[in-house]
Amino acid sequence: MKIQIRLMIAILPIYILVHSITASVSGIYTASSLRKQAQEQALLLSRTYSEQLDGTISQYLNTAQNLSSAVVTAINIESILKEYKSRYPEFSHIFYTQTNGIVRDMAPYRKAFIGSDLHSLQSWKKASVHMSPVLGTPETFYGQMSVIFYSPVLIRYVKHQEPVMEGLVGMVLPLEELFKSISTVKVGESGSLFILDNQGRFLFHKDPSLILSWGLDALEPLKPLDDLSNSMVDQKTGFASYSDRESRKYISFSPIPSSNWSLAVLGSYQDITREVRTLTLTNFTILLVGLLLGSIILYHAVHSVVRPVEILTEKTREIQEGDTTICTVIDDSSEIGILSGSINSMVKELNKNREELERIVEDRTMELKRTNEELEQTVEELNETNLSLQSTKDRLEEIVTERTVQLRKAHNYIDNIINSMPSVLIGVTPEGIITHWNNKAETLTGLGREQAIGKRICDAVPLLADEMENINKALKTRTERHETNRMRIVSNKTFFDDVTVYPLIANGVEGAVIRIDDVTDRVVMEESLRQSQKLDAIGQLAGGVAHDFNNMLGGILGSSELMKMSLDDPEQAENYLNMIINSTRNAAELTNKLLLFSRKGVKESVPVDVHSALNSAITLLEHSLDKKVRILNSLKAESAVVLGDFVQLQNVFINLGINAEHAMPNGGELIFASRNVVLSEEFCRESSFEILPGQYIRIEVRDSGTGIDQDHMERIFEPFFTTKDQGAGTGLGLSVVYGAVKHHRGAVSVDSVLQKGTTFTLFLPLYKGPSQENEKGIQHIGGTGQILVIEDNQIIRKTTKAILEKLGYTALLAEDGQKGIEIYKSEQEKIDLVLMDMIMPVMNGKECLGELKRLNPDVKVIMASGYTDIETDEIKNMGLAGFIKKPYDRSSLSIAVSKVI
Repeated sequence: MKIQIRLMIAILPIYILVHSITASVSGIYTASSLRKQAQEQALLLSRTYSEQLDGTISQYLNTAQNLSSAVVTAINIESILKEYKSRYPEFSHIFYTQTNGIVRDMAPYRKAFIGSDLHSLQSWKKASVHMSPVLGTPETFYGQMSVIFYSPVLIRYVKHQEPVMEGLVGMVLPLEELFKSISTVKVGESGSLFILDNQGRFLFHKDPSLILSWGLDALEPLKPLDDLSNSMVDQKTGFASYSDRESRKYISFSPIPSSNWSLAVLGSYQDITREVRTLTLTNFTILLVGLLLGSIILYHAVHSVVRPVEILTEKTREIQEGDTTICTVIDDSSEIGILSGSINSMVKELNKNREELERIVEDRTMELKRTNEELEQTVEELNETNLSLQSTKDRLEEIVTERTVQLRKAHNYIDNIINSMPSVLIGVTPEGIITHWNNKAETLTGLGREQAIGKRICDAVPLLADEMENINKALKTRTERHETNRMRIVSNKTFFDDVTVYPLIANGVEGAVIRIDDVTDRVVMEESLRQSQKLDAIGQLAGGVAHDFNNMLGGILGSSELMKMSLDDPEQAENYLNMIINSTRNAAELTNKLLLFSRKGVKESVPVDVHSALNSAITLLEHSLDKKVRILNSLKAESAVVLGDFVQLQNVFINLGINAEHAMPNGGELIFASRNVVLSEEFCRESSFEILPGQYIRIEVRDSGTGIDQDHMERIFEPFFTTKDQGAGTGLGLSVVYGAVKHHRGAVSVDSVLQKGTTFTLFLPLYKGPSQENEKGIQHIGGTGQILVIEDNQIIRKTTKAILEKLGYTALLAEDGQKGIEIYKSEQEKIDLVLMDMIMPVMNGKECLGELKRLNPDVKVIMASGYTDIETDEIKNMGLAGFIKKPYDRSSLSIAVSKVI
């Protein structure tokens, strides 16, 4: 008994300590895992409901944007508002405001609300500044706590410019309707949901009296709740617990991105930690039971091991004392049994020892046989399990193969859709690496899909190198970026594209899709429409110009007759000759201005004197408008140079002049005035045009006509809008004015009073660079050399020869291009310069120039033409040495020739 007691005393404390530590560590780790899992479940619950509300709000923002798009094309805004009110009955009110914030229409109609000014509301300002849908701040509207979904009404008057906001629509949604989907949600036994806005106010709570109250301190005035309220206002995600006067509670919260609100789940902490308490009690019970059972088992184990040793010790002592007839009673297969058998062999016969050994061997053999049978059975079971696993593996491989085929088909289907699109579609990462490339992109760039995928967009498509800025802006603002009529030149041919960048931010994937649409046909058609409007204006100018041109020809004819009769009076003949020269110059100037006005081609941005464009337009108008219209000017601007296009500005003033004449059928006054002004930052900020503060020239075009009806004022700059009878006008005149002013980075406004007149006011920014000085100097320059003159008109051919010889040159004459080529072949070494007409029979100027260049690439050629577009024609790139405009006099001819020779 002493050995048993000592072993129990030594082993039992160690067993108790090890068992306690193991059970405690396991319990603590399991309880911690359950607490963490409970917190994650609470966060998942708040995140699920916040995402649900975020999708609902995004859907309503899209509905507001759809309404604003419908308003753009609506004939009657009120009917559109009523239609959307009937389609979406959950909105209590839908209204439309003008750009100044004044409510114009609403459904249902509320007379007291019409004319209200929303300009000061922050949400209204945000929507108008960012030109995108906005969720308004929750407030009380018509006795209901509601929010307003704003969306700007955008119209693009000119394809190259940003859209213009024409007004805003607003859709009023009660908070009760917005939160209907979560109003019946129950969390645990006593938990609930609530929502805070970005100011810390309650927007949703099971207690209606808390709606629009401030902060979580409305629940419990505790410091931790103030910190949680700040975290929710800052759009953070989190979990926290706290103790109030009754119990311990928890809060999990997640942001609602599209609204800057935050949704929280509030519940009893015991609801989510009930399993932890149960687990702790169970672990403690298991610990006690384990200790008790372990102690009992330990006792029996010690007893079974130590008791035979005690018996063997006692019997050995008796044998040592001489009692050899007594055998030990221990008989088992353990080591102690074997030792006992060895002792018995000392007192028993050898046969008994042999029998005992044989019996032991037999027992071992039977045990081994039994163990072998068990192993064979285990091997059979393992084989069966292996067959089952192999069958499962084969089935899984079949499923994977089927899913792979399905995914490949789906991928091919999506690729076929993308590749069949008529637009170029290119997918890129935020770093500009190409991820998708459709067939249209291969056609545009000549690069195959394998060549493009993985490359940077600026390397694969150089014309899109500057799109990275738009891609970054699209990803940052989560809005698409659109650029219209982007010019692209391929093999000396000009194409125009619309480029749109769509941001992709979903499911952890970020990037963008670039869409390119070829709109060359549309741009060409628009340019044709603008040219048709210009031709319409030319048609109105042509009658007056023809009348004055005939008057000038009459003056030339009369002066010629008088000069012929006054040949004996040189002084009188010289007077008549001067009259002929002046009349000819006036006719040429009038013709040149009309040709300049009708010119087509690329608009230039060069320093232009606005007064010069005004005077040129006034000259044409004086020859064209009804004589009952009196044209006056008061050009007082000291600085009048702007950066722009002369013809485009001249076109603006002519269109305004023709419009004014139509408004004065019985005659009146048309006044052009100018002066310099300085525009302030406030003026530019309030303007609907994108203008910058600084020095401007202000041009006013006033008439004393019938004026413009206020109902038409908002649409006068729209393309094809006209109040004239069918066939009386294209409706493009004022849209051309609007587009030209925006092209020159200026602004235009109109004031009109019925039966009193209309005033158009234009602001154009002054040019700050160096001015271009006109060439002044010697009236005519002499020289030497031989000049080949190719001209089909006999009079011009002879007069040109006479002028050149007076200047000191010698001249060879040819009546068409073919004759000119023949003369040049024989006299090439003697000819210093070729002066030729553009329009000739047999061989025109372009063909003749090409043949001359073939004969001598260094030949010097001056082209003469009365058509101003010669300078932008392709022959300019064929190697012209100079150009002179017809009709030319001795001074201009001498200067042109001297510059080349």
